[in-house]
Parts: sequence; C-alpha cells; structure tokens
Amino acid sequence: MRRGWAPTPTQVRQLEADLALLLASIADTLSVERGHARPPLRDYYRQYAGLELMTGERVIYVNAFHPYFLKEMADEGREADWWRREPVLVCDGWRGFWGVEYDPGTRRFRGFSFDGEA
Repeated sequence: MRRGWAPTPTQVRQLEADLALLLASIADTLSVERGHARPPLRDYYRQYAGLELMTGERVIYVNAFHPYFLKEMADEGREADWWRREPVLVCDGWRGFWGVEYDPGTRRFRGFSFDGEA
C-alpha cells in the first residue's frame, strides 16, 4: 500500500448496494464451516478504508465484524461506539470477521475471506 484516502459517501453507498448483491449470491456457500453455522453476513458491522496500492490502483477495503465482538468489548469496558473512531484489528477471529476489496471504478469485489482460526 502506498497511502490511504477517504471514500466518499457516494462511493460507500454504491459499495453497499453492490455488496448486498454479493452477499446474497454467496450466502448459501458460506453458511456452514466445519459444522458451525455462520451468522448472516448482512448482520456484520462494517468499516471502510480507502487504499492506494503500489500499482496506483485505488480500492476500498471492507473490514467486517459481528456485533457479538462489540458486546465482548463492552463487557471489557470499551465505549459502545469506539469502533467508529478506530479500526477493528483482530487475529484468528474465524467466522466473526471478514474482509473484501472493492474497486469503485469497476464496481467489482475481490479477495473475500474470513479471518483465520487459531
């Protein structure tokens, strides 16, 4: 990554509209992993980061996490809205966290993946 940039509200609205179609199309294929049901993908909270890649390409990274994570953080004393000001960074979050890159120029997604499991 070379640098960050701020996605516009219009870009985020378009991303969300396109993401709804993506999530609907892949929901059935991602509903169960190793016998455990995944929470519905539409229920995840999302953060957006504009990234300029080394190639000069500009993408929006979607960082998604399930609401239970916020409940866990609140139980540990974190403010309810801390995630609106800080990135959510987790390792080995498994089904509770996923991410995907979005190209606002082509309106295509790539690299959808769930977090790993420890």
